[in-house]
Amino acid sequence: MEGKNHLERILYIDTEIRFGGFPSKKQFEDYFEVSAKTIERDFQYMRDRLGAPLEYNKERGGYYYSDTNYFLPSLVMKEEEIFALSMALETLKSLGNKELVQNLQNAFNKIFSFLPDRVKTDLQILENRSLYVGTPFTKIDNEVWLTLLRAIKLNRVINMFYITPGKPEQVERLIHPYYLLSHNNMWYVTVNNIVRDRIETYAVHRIKHIDIRTETFSIPPSFKIQDYIDPLWGIYSSTQNYNVKIKFDVPTASRIREKKWPDEYHLADNPDGTIIFSFKTNQIESVMYWLLPWGNGAKVLSPPILIDLIKETAEKIAKQY
Repeated sequence: MEGKNHLERILYIDTEIRFGGFPSKKQFEDYFEVSAKTIERDFQYMRDRLGAPLEYNKERGGYYYSDTNYFLPSLVMKEEEIFALSMALETLKSLGNKELVQNLQNAFNKIFSFLPDRVKTDLQILENRSLYVGTPFTKIDNEVWLTLLRAIKLNRVINMFYITPGKPEQVERLIHPYYLLSHNNMWYVTVNNIVRDRIETYAVHRIKHIDIRTETFSIPPSFKIQDYIDPLWGIYSSTQNYNVKIKFDVPTASRIREKKWPDEYHLADNPDGTIIFSFKTNQIESVMYWLLPWGNGAKVLSPPILIDLIKETAEKIAKQY
């Protein structure tokens, strides 16, 4: 244990005192294989420099913190950062991956245990007074999820057995798994399809089985995930970009202005109160689905392919009624 440095000893001592039930100085000496003087210097540093309320209990024969709200300065987080972490955890619960959520919950609980009582109380109030509202999550097979994570971590080639919507039979794909993507309460994986030699995106919940192979792969230095997706609109693999221009009527325009759009998006005001909304994207179908709920409050000016998609979809909807 000689290789353990000063910071490692401090963190270990803090954890053991907080959760170890009055550990003795001898325990730390034996664990680190250092002298009593070294541990005493660590204790003195914690008291004088870190403000640790470190005390010795004769009856219990070990050390404790006289102030249970104390936590190491190295673990200090701003209150708003703690709240943001808590809200992120609540949002991730909506994604339906129990294994991922449990791991995040365990990590958060470790942080939570070091927080002052006042912050703990505020977080509990926030948890009880917040609710995620959205569409139902999709179920992901836990074995598939863990195997996929392992393959991504190790850069291993995999055989994937996949169900395409509307088709009962499974298809087999030999792939390099590149990136995990979260979109609309669902997880996707962007891959290099080895046989087809192209970038594709698959829904993780439709993967039925994965076999990890012994071969490894490397993501080409020239590959950029941003070239195939649009973080704002969607994750379907496409390299074809379109210049989109949409006119919104007065009532709808006010709602479009409420959004914080990226700097490269442009809102042009017309004298009559309408606006022209312009941007570039490779996710043309996702834009179509976003526009449909606006009804006649939105009129596509370009590109022609988006105009045609809107027309065809509207006609199909009308025929059903």
